[in-house]
Amino acid sequence: MEGPIRPFFLQVSGVEHTNDQSKSWDKPMGVWLPPRRKNYYNKLNSTGWYVWDPGLVYNYSGMQSLLEPGLNRLRRLNPNEQQRFRPYRAATMFWDPYAHNYVHVPLDCTEEDVDGSESGFDWRRPGFSVCQAEGGHDIAVIGHSEEHQQLHLPGPGRWFEKLLPITLQPPEEPQSRQCKLAGDLDILIGLIAFSTTFEYAPQAIDCLFRPDLRTADFNPAWSNGLPADNRRRRKGLLIEIGYDYQRTNSDELREWERGLYGELFR
Repeated sequence: MEGPIRPFFLQVSGVEHTNDQSKSWDKPMGVWLPPRRKNYYNKLNSTGWYVWDPGLVYNYSGMQSLLEPGLNRLRRLNPNEQQRFRPYRAATMFWDPYAHNYVHVPLDCTEEDVDGSESGFDWRRPGFSVCQAEGGHDIAVIGHSEEHQQLHLPGPGRWFEKLLPITLQPPEEPQSRQCKLAGDLDILIGLIAFSTTFEYAPQAIDCLFRPDLRTADFNPAWSNGLPADNRRRRKGLLIEIGYDYQRTNSDELREWERGLYGELFR
């Protein structure tokens, strides 16, 4: 199941909705839903584009200028990468403190109506499926359209709450194996970005998204110096993912997301 760990581009932006949707509910699911029309949204501050670079390629003469204090794995795009940029996925997520969970749609809701999209996607809670790779039955794959609302195996306690809300943890089972995690990069990056205030999102991603490539362990202590976000209010983020077509492609990223190269976190 081992395979390449590829670089990818990421950008996180704050999103707010401008109408009162506090009484907007999907009654069969009991889920609060954000607006579906793009004109109800404002895009707020953005982190700008970063590269999550597992190799930190230093073959660009101006590389030092792309590094920011306190960041080890994230850096800015160099001019060549800007030219080779390809979009991969955009997604919008909202944290709902009343459900202690997220709602998600795999598109930029500031640019496209949710119910008018050609994709047909709607707001829903992220779900889980079981990795279909050989030997991957203990890997849960988080995504927009996955069937199950909780992990199929209990996850390690260190995941909660900086990676997953406790509402996604299933009941403990005697002598159960521990769950591992893979899934859509936009959701995983979003989950980490939600763990802190917006201005510290790059630092949280740098600390918590595979900072040590020798292990897939998720260690919440690595971000202990960052402020915790206010989980008592609703908050929206737009997460955009791209890639450098000379270093990877959409098929490789998708295989990584689906757990075909092993778990992203354990």
